[in-house]
Amino acid sequence: MYWIISGVALIIGGLYFKYQYYQAGNSVKLAEYLEKSNKLKNINGELEELIQAIDEKEKALQSKIDSLLQLENKLLEKSNSDSPQPEEQVDFKDLLNGQLAEKEESLPPDQETGVIAAKYQEVLQLYRQGLTAEEIARKLNLGIRETGLIIRLHGKEEDSIV
Repeated sequence: MYWIISGVALIIGGLYFKYQYYQAGNSVKLAEYLEKSNKLKNINGELEELIQAIDEKEKALQSKIDSLLQLENKLLEKSNSDSPQPEEQVDFKDLLNGQLAEKEESLPPDQETGVIAAKYQEVLQLYRQGLTAEEIARKLNLGIRETGLIIRLHGKEEDSIV
């Protein structure tokens, strides 16, 4: 029986020492836990402030977007009301019958026609001097394709005249 009592005493003593060790270790871990908990609370508070600031900025941006959309609608309405209404529709039969020719005679002459014709004349003059389409385009600040088209069309006109 002495062995049983001493065994129980050793178990109780071991449990007591284990409890003391656990308490000593947990006090350090408990302090770390409280410190980390406080840091998390601070971070949570900062995040809440950031979320509120973002919400305020989002509301401000939304109001600006709404005002811009209203301004865009007003401008569209104004441009639609200011745009000229289409003049009378030209009937295809009128074009075939030549009745449109009378209307064109009463229109003012196009002022750009002289400028365009002068540009074409310069292209043809430089082409006759032996310049290539690329050189002419560079010299007259025109597109290469436009210059080539003018030269080709002029060549077709000369072919049809002969």
